[in-house]
Amino acid sequence: MRTARTSSITNAARRFLFAWLLMIPVALLGAPPSIQRTTPYAVAPDKSVDVTFFGKDLAGATHLWTSFPAKVELTPDIEKNGTEGGKITFRLTVPAETPIGVGGVRLASSQGVSSLALLMIDDLPTLAQNPRNRKFETAQAITIPTAVDGTCEGTSFDYYRFSAKKGQRVSIEVFAQRLGTQLDAVVRLLDSEQRELAYSDDELGTQSDSRLSWVFQKDGDYTIQLRDINYGGGAAHRYRLRVGDFPLVTVPYPMGARLGEERSLEVAGPLVEGAEVPAIKTDADDRDTAKRVPVRFPGGASSSYVTVLTSDLTDTLEVEPNNEREKATPAAVPGALNGRFTTSKDRDFFRFEAKKGQRLSFRGITRRMGSPSDLFFRLYNAKGAMLAEIEDSGSDEGRFEHTFAEDGAHVLMVEDLLRRHGPEHAYRVEVREHAPRFSLRVEAEKFDAPKGGVFVAKVLCDRAGYDGPVELSIDGAGEGFELSGHVIGKGKKDTTLRARVPDRFETGQAVPFRIVGTAKVGEQTIRTTASSITPLRKSFSRTPYPPVELDGHLAIGIRPVFKDFFKVSLVAPADEILVPRFGDDLNVPIVAQRIDKGFKDPIGLEVSGLPKGLTATVNAVPKDKIGGAIVLKPGPELAVGEYAFQIRARATFQNQPKESTLANVKLRVVEPLQLLAAPIGSGKPGQKQKVRLSVIRASSKLGAVEIVWDSLPGGIKGPATTTIPANQNEIEVELELAGNLPPNSLHRVAALARAKIGDANIESKSPVVLVKVAKP
Repeated sequence: MRTARTSSITNAARRFLFAWLLMIPVALLGAPPSIQRTTPYAVAPDKSVDVTFFGKDLAGATHLWTSFPAKVELTPDIEKNGTEGGKITFRLTVPAETPIGVGGVRLASSQGVSSLALLMIDDLPTLAQNPRNRKFETAQAITIPTAVDGTCEGTSFDYYRFSAKKGQRVSIEVFAQRLGTQLDAVVRLLDSEQRELAYSDDELGTQSDSRLSWVFQKDGDYTIQLRDINYGGGAAHRYRLRVGDFPLVTVPYPMGARLGEERSLEVAGPLVEGAEVPAIKTDADDRDTAKRVPVRFPGGASSSYVTVLTSDLTDTLEVEPNNEREKATPAAVPGALNGRFTTSKDRDFFRFEAKKGQRLSFRGITRRMGSPSDLFFRLYNAKGAMLAEIEDSGSDEGRFEHTFAEDGAHVLMVEDLLRRHGPEHAYRVEVREHAPRFSLRVEAEKFDAPKGGVFVAKVLCDRAGYDGPVELSIDGAGEGFELSGHVIGKGKKDTTLRARVPDRFETGQAVPFRIVGTAKVGEQTIRTTASSITPLRKSFSRTPYPPVELDGHLAIGIRPVFKDFFKVSLVAPADEILVPRFGDDLNVPIVAQRIDKGFKDPIGLEVSGLPKGLTATVNAVPKDKIGGAIVLKPGPELAVGEYAFQIRARATFQNQPKESTLANVKLRVVEPLQLLAAPIGSGKPGQKQKVRLSVIRASSKLGAVEIVWDSLPGGIKGPATTTIPANQNEIEVELELAGNLPPNSLHRVAALARAKIGDANIESKSPVVLVKVAKP
């Protein structure tokens, strides 16, 4: 195999080029925004609120995503807003009909998107904490209803003083762990003599937050004392203290609403009597979501909320008394069984019909919806024999399956594992026909990708009877994503999903999306959304049950176009590459410039646009090397002519694919044999003239070459044939000059070379040369 003589490089040149490449600095991108806290901690419906985000790498953030409806703009009247790395302010305008609750927000800049941060929607006016309120005597004065955004500082207490009238009821609650902070709050209500009237720590349904209500017996000033139970403090120990006339609500009943129906709700909690709870309406688009429902006292100035699941199941509500098998509440299954443990040692029984061989799946729902109950199940047949006994464990809320051995009535018993009771101990048990199923989860809740680039997500599959393939798709971000690794193969438990982001998304944008898995299970097509609860719990380590409506919400931050990290070129490129017909394989060296010194992976090469009869094999650029090659292989169908072809190089660095293309490489196909003729001196009339015949062989397949004179002018004669042996490239022949040739005359002569390569006849005509006749 030969090396293209128009494309060569010396070893010294290679060493110089490699040393030069090592001096090129790596282009480092900045870090994505990181939100540590906000001021205030809440926005209000029907108002425009300026929210300042504090954290790292916030300079240049231009996009704010919210999980709740809001008009968002960078606050225009703040000098240098958006130019400082530690803070940035956005103006949020939330529609009036938005219920209060906890939502999610993300900041995006040209460097990527932040993790979810929690922000409250609250109808209470907001005050900032006065840092002088660390003593009872310097308690911060507040006027109720109000909310205060504050931070605990180590061993000190925070004090807030307000006036109340005799008979007035006041609700006090702390949002801390429900907002993802580290504070484990303790609240005391004190009278003017610092006597304790009420105390709260780790209330039911609040994820260790505090709340209480009090009816005052006389007019006067009263003080709220707030601290961390472990005397922790600092920026991570933030809280929102709400003081007003709102209900104290823990859980809705029932916890779910069927799609396409209007459902009336009840609520349970420390202070709910007389509260107004609007009916919830759902439609088909609400499938597998959660909706917040506001709760307020008639004429009240502030409100609370509950969250309700949407479902395709028909609900059965327990009918008391049903604490014995004989008094079990009739239920239709599949369906959702709903109940409450309202009395001491309460247990609920539900009766339903099952067929022999039928398999049902039972799933309990409690703590994620605010109920404090840990469920315990027993399943009985018609004769009262116990068939199964299950309790919940860990973060699971009770799940089991059972295949029934006979037709007839069966009974499910549900109770709290610790035999606790109270109206807040509500539950929901979803009963479905068993079917092979699967669930998905992701290890991260946000991703960053260059504009038009790729992001990578690890997707895990938990299988329950279904062992087939699961196809993944991007949902909620529109069309145009190019996916690879998007099928979790048969029996596999995970995949690495790679998604190329459409070019329509601009740098600095946050793109919300979900990962959805689809599988054909029997005759049924199942779709499920990948859960992000694991990374959310990691982000909010003191919040075991983040808001259910945020589960599955993912985001992509769009960064600048990924910079070129390599480039390929021909070694010492010339105007064109010469390829002989029937020639030997031709080596075309390629040199790769590794622009980013961190890029060491192999570089693949592809060739397209070659003429018919010319093929190529490629030797990719190996890992950590700068040299590769294209080997051109002439075939018998290759025709003489001028052509152009393309060389495309592909590589991936930091999960980002790039191409470097040589788009118009010129190529000229020539014959494998070239004949040259040159007179040696001059001859006189009647004498002989020597001519040197030379052949240039461009193929090792050429053997002996036969030469004939193509045409000789009158008066000049030459041998009929001349042979140049296979091991020889030139020969001298003699031409006879006639005696009557005029002295000083010039005569044009040319020769023709003939050879064979296989069955192909090869010819080459020499250029015309002039034979000069000398004087006698």
